Amino acid sequence: MKKIILSFCSAIIITFLFISCKGDTGPAGLTGPAGPTGANGPAGPAGPAGSTGPQGNANVVVDTFTLSNSNWIWNSTYSFSNGTGSSTGWFTRYFDRNYTGITQSILDKGVVLVYFTSFSTNASQWTPLDFSFLAFGSQYYYNIRYETFLGKVRLHYFFTPNGPAGTTPSNLSTVGIPNYKFKIIAVAGAIGGRFNSGPAAGYTIEQLKGMSYEMVCEVLNIKP
Repeated sequence: MKKIILSFCSAIIITFLFISCKGDTGPAGLTGPAGPTGANGPAGPAGPAGSTGPQGNANVVVDTFTLSNSNWIWNSTYSFSNGTGSSTGWFTRYFDRNYTGITQSILDKGVVLVYFTSFSTNASQWTPLDFSFLAFGSQYYYNIRYETFLGKVRLHYFFTPNGPAGTTPSNLSTVGIPNYKFKIIAVAGAIGGRFNSGPAAGYTIEQLKGMSYEMVCEVLNIKP
């Protein structure tokens, strides 16, 4: 019995000494270096192939720009043959749009289409040139027309009388011309009047000219 009591007392003394000798907690040690990165897992399966995109339009170039009254210069002349060996011409306000897309190949074997839209009516309605509009009072027409040259398109703005009795304004040089947006579409690849390459292949120049703007955009794969 004495041995049991003695052993119990010894255990209590040892525990007391262990607790009494325990010091304050020391600072945390330095973080050890990161372990090696695991190996990458196997690559996942390839995704499904995308759908075929629309046909390109390398044979088509487009130029869009806006003109205000101050851009139109006085004066030039818009002339056309009257079939008797002479020509008739009208004084015009004009603007030259320099555009490298009008190449000699376009002039010789392609077509240049020009459209305009008025901000005061419907800015999304593109109207083809040449354009004529009968003025209020029916005395004269407003006209917007164009000529093509190597590296540029010349736009003309002018009035013409409505018949022999019609009269035109005398202030064309100073009249205010509204803001208009213009779009030039040049298409290459025609031989003998019919396109043999590009998105317009199979169509004639005259067919393309006779299409609405929306149809031209659809045929040529261009944004309206």
